[in-house]
Amino acid sequence: MVARRSSPITAPLAVGRRHVHLRVEDEGTGIDPSDLSRVFDKFHRGSRGNQENVRGTGLGLALVKAVMEAHGGRVEAESEAGPVSAQAPARGTHNDSSVNDKRSRL
Repeated sequence: MVARRSSPITAPLAVGRRHVHLRVEDEGTGIDPSDLSRVFDKFHRGSRGNQENVRGTGLGLALVKAVMEAHGGRVEAESEAGPVSAQAPARGTHNDSSVNDKRSRL
């Protein structure tokens, strides 16, 4: 999964009574279906793209998964140009409409 350097990233956040749901999307090449079973493994960089010219260690999604599971949550990835989604229990939060569905551009 490789995002183009100038690729916009969207990350809509929804806060409910029981869960916080974050969905992250970019305009990268997506995840090859053959990589889906390993995309959250440490140091896995996927089979797409030019491995020599792409920076990174393959730790990003492994760290996301570890943090989400430490908070009782889960994380999923879709193949091709699909998003990565994370959901965690909404401990200590309330259903604040000012937070629901906010979109940010990075």
